[in-house]
Amino acid sequence: MTQFPAQVTPIASPVREGELLWKPTPAQAGQTNMAKFTTWLAEQRGKRFADYASLWQWSVTDIEGFWQAMWDYFSVPTEFWRIAPCPVPIGFPARA
Repeated sequence: MTQFPAQVTPIASPVREGELLWKPTPAQAGQTNMAKFTTWLAEQRGKRFADYASLWQWSVTDIEGFWQAMWDYFSVPTEFWRIAPCPVPIGFPARA
């Protein structure tokens, strides 16, 4: 029989399409790479986003600003930007 850690509860009923299966705690969500990036954006660029959809909207409307922030956040040397600029946004579609 599978043993689950104390904080994980096995699902006892069938899963239905669209049903939320798991949600991170605020502490877990705060440790994600997305949270770290958005914190950096707020501190370094003054960019604050209420939710993922607003971050996504910024990424597709201010393409140059978004990609510059990505390159700066990840400390990508500027010579790579001149060699391989990203002409279109890459990512996942916004979720409602």
